[in-house]
Amino acid sequence: MTHPSVPHLFAGPMMLSRRPTHQVLTLIALSVMVLATARVNAQETVERLRVGSPDRPPFASQSQDGSWQGLAVDLWRMVAEELGIVYEIVRVPSAQTVDALAAGRIDVAIAIDATPRAEFLVDFMPSMYTSTIAVATMRDAELWRVVSNLLNRQMLEVVAFLVIFLFSVGAVIWALERRNNPQQFHKRPLLGLGDGFWWAGVTLTTIGYGDKTPKSFYGRAVAMVWMLVGLGMSSALTASIVSATNLEGGQTLAIPSDLTDKRVGAISGSTSARYLYGRAVAVEEFATFSQAFTALRAGKVDAVAGANPELRTAAEELAGDFVLSFSRRDPQYVSIALAPPVTLNDVNEAEAMRRTVLTQITSDGWWRLVARYIPEADD
Repeated sequence: MTHPSVPHLFAGPMMLSRRPTHQVLTLIALSVMVLATARVNAQETVERLRVGSPDRPPFASQSQDGSWQGLAVDLWRMVAEELGIVYEIVRVPSAQTVDALAAGRIDVAIAIDATPRAEFLVDFMPSMYTSTIAVATMRDAELWRVVSNLLNRQMLEVVAFLVIFLFSVGAVIWALERRNNPQQFHKRPLLGLGDGFWWAGVTLTTIGYGDKTPKSFYGRAVAMVWMLVGLGMSSALTASIVSATNLEGGQTLAIPSDLTDKRVGAISGSTSARYLYGRAVAVEEFATFSQAFTALRAGKVDAVAGANPELRTAAEELAGDFVLSFSRRDPQYVSIALAPPVTLNDVNEAEAMRRTVLTQITSDGWWRLVARYIPEADD
C-alpha cells in the first residue's frame, strides 16, 4: 500500500510495470511544459522593453482605451517589428522622460527632443522630424483695434500719398476741362480743384458716379490712362489697407522680438520654454497645452509657444479662435532614445536599432506617414 503523500505517478514499481509507456510519456510532456514555460518567462524578462512616451500629439498620444498612436509610435512599431522586440508603452511626462531613461526606469524613450543636455545622459537615434517654434494668440477683431490700426504710421503714409496723387491728377483734369466744361469743373481754382479731386477719387475706386466726365480730347485721354492706372492702384490700395489694419482678424508676431513685452505660456521643460527664457521673455510654464490655452482664453497669458506641429494640433483640437505665428527659430529634433550602451552586446543592439530607424525615415513611404499626422509637412 502506498503512502498517501506520495504522488500517484511515483506509487511504486508495480504501477510503473503495469503502464510504463504512459508514465514515461507523461513525464516527458511535463518536462517539456516546464522547460517551455521557463524559456518563455526568460525571454519576456530579457526582451520585453519598457518604452516611455509622453502624451504629445501628433507624435504620441494615448486614447481612452489605452492604445497609443502617433508618428513616433508608428516609427517605433516598425522598428520593433523589424528587430523582433517585445515591448510595452508606458506613459511618462515630457519633463521626466530623459531622467527616467537615464535612471533605468524605462528602456526606450520615444517622442523625445534631442538636446545637448540630454545627449550627455542618453543615446539618441536619428531624428524623425524637425520642427521650429510657433506662437498662438487670440484672434482679436474688435472695432477699437481696427480703428487704432487705421491710425498707424503705415496707414497714414498710404493715405498721405493717395491724397497727393489724387490731388495732382485732379488738378490736371481741371486744367484741361475748366474752359470747355465749366458746368462740371468750375473755373474758380478752389472749387475747380475740388471737382477734379472728386472725379479722380471716384474714378480710381471704379465707382464712377458719372456726375463729372471729361469732354475734351485731352481730358478724355487723361481719363482713359487714369482708369487703367486706377485698376492696379485700387488693388494695391485694398491690399495696403488690409495689411495696415489687419482686417483679416489676426495679428501675427515676429518671434522672439514681439514677445519681449508679453506673458507667454509654454510646456514645462520644453525646448520652447528654454528658448524663450534665453531671450528674456516672461514665461509661465504649464503641464499641458490645454492648460496653457485655457490661460490664454482667460487673459492670464498673452500667447502660447510650442513646437509647430504640437501647437497646431492643440489649437485644432481645442477649436479656439486662435492665430498662429510661425518662425524658423529654435529647431527641435524629435527622436527615439536609449540608455547609453554599456556592454558590447548593448552597443550592437543600439547600432542595429540606429540602422533600422535610419532605414525607415529615409524610405519612400516615410513622408507620406509624416503628412498623415502633420498635414503642413506636405505643403
